[in-house]
Parts: sequence; structure tokens; C-alpha cells
Amino acid sequence: MSDYTPGSAYDLGYNARMKGSSKPNNVLVAENNVYWQEWEAGWEDAHQKIINESRNRNMSCKSPKCCKNKKFIQD
Repeated sequence: MSDYTPGSAYDLGYNARMKGSSKPNNVLVAENNVYWQEWEAGWEDAHQKIINESRNRNMSCKSPKCCKNKKFIQD
């Protein structure tokens, strides 16, 4: 890890999750814990972004007429 610069592990973890990679089970037992903590933080942030974007996409109306067809308790 001689070419490690602070922040680069975060970027690698973030990009790995955005490409669909799963989080390895052994990140905390690696020899360089700071590197893997940073990598995991990037992975977790990307994971949360994916979940939030999916939730927002599913909660929003795709057409203005769709909400008019819903029955709400207060109606």
C-alpha cells in the first residue's frame, strides 16, 4: 500500500458498490485497518445512496394522473 493516499480507499469502496460489488466479510481483519475503514465508509455511503434513490423513484408519481386514482384515508 505504498501508493495509498488519504481518501483513495473511500473512492475505491464507493466505486465498488456503485458497480454492484458486495462488501467483503474480512475488512476489519485486514493488516491496514485505516485503509479498510475508509473503504467501508465509501461502500456504505454508496449503498445508502442506491437505497435512497430507489425509494425516491418508487415513491414519486411517474404521471400526474396516478395520484388522483389513489384512495387516501383522509378522503
